[in-house]
Amino acid sequence: MPELSDLLHRSVDDVDVPHPHVAGIAARGRALRTRRRVATVATAAVVLGVIGGGVALADPFAGKPRSNHSVTNEGKDDADELPTAYESWATWSATDHEVTVGGIPVTVPGQVVRLSQTTAGVVVKSIVGEAGRFTLVRPDGSTRRLSIPDGTPTVDGDIAAPRVAWVSSRAGELVLHVWDVVTDSEVGQVALPSPGSTLASGGEILEPALLDGDAAYFSTADHVAHRVEWRSGKVTDLPRLPMSVRSGVGVARNDDGQWVVVDAVTGEVRRSVDGDFSVVTVSPDGRWLFLGGTDGQYVEPTAGGDRVPLDRLSISAGWSQDGALIGQDGSSPWVRRCLTSGICATQRARRGDDSVDTVLAPDFLNAG
Repeated sequence: MPELSDLLHRSVDDVDVPHPHVAGIAARGRALRTRRRVATVATAAVVLGVIGGGVALADPFAGKPRSNHSVTNEGKDDADELPTAYESWATWSATDHEVTVGGIPVTVPGQVVRLSQTTAGVVVKSIVGEAGRFTLVRPDGSTRRLSIPDGTPTVDGDIAAPRVAWVSSRAGELVLHVWDVVTDSEVGQVALPSPGSTLASGGEILEPALLDGDAAYFSTADHVAHRVEWRSGKVTDLPRLPMSVRSGVGVARNDDGQWVVVDAVTGEVRRSVDGDFSVVTVSPDGRWLFLGGTDGQYVEPTAGGDRVPLDRLSISAGWSQDGALIGQDGSSPWVRRCLTSGICATQRARRGDDSVDTVLAPDFLNAG
């Protein structure tokens, strides 16, 4: 989330600075995108012409379509086996009030600002009026409004479990909350001292707790990174805060800004990541890294090895449950799914609509 790095790691030790208002930021971002749509339609027509006449690539995707979305499966003449399952195509949003889950378009209230994946479906945060609302959209397209407090600015989902987590603030401490989205109930809560963390009236904390199984990761106002075992309450201080954690593998930045792969349990550095990237995330199985920057997007093995380019994939791409990357196809109204081998397929972001400007990918915080 490169756009929010300054917000996510700011200090509130000694200065009473009100937190930004997420609803206002999201509304501003959507308004800007609406203004750009006229120009985007013309651009999209050109891009789609290129895609339509492009060279086909082999692509071993499987599954059956469950919607009327146009889908291009690069390299396969038989359109009967097009993937749209939630595990493969994950989720995205291309308009204020609609979320696509496994190829199924679902209408939700308000402006969509965050999509957090879990095994039970995607938890959608939307802005309704001035308040946030959390809705579970299941893989079959059914929905359930969750009773997560409306004032919660954002949550992080466990892609391998039916849970989300977030951090709230009260006088002198931060509180970790872990929520089961199937039972719609809190299953864990741990408070940590955090001097100066009193939440201003109407303010919000943008940084969620990263959730990975029985552990969550976040930092307190004294700049100390913590690994919290939310079932037992055990807290371990780490030398640096992971920016992405999956299956016990994390990535973090050193003091000099270089990305490193770390053991998420101990914080021990395993290796450095070569190159200048603004986004680095870990695959669900912990075996791969997604590298995003101005020079392009790539994947490479967590342990190091050959780097594979992912052509036309947006920097804001997120991982699907089955280990593919889902993001916008350049600036077009199409969504791109890329395997770690570099083989990709595309699907229209919205049914019959080429006016899409920005596609919100899974597990990416949209703040305009």
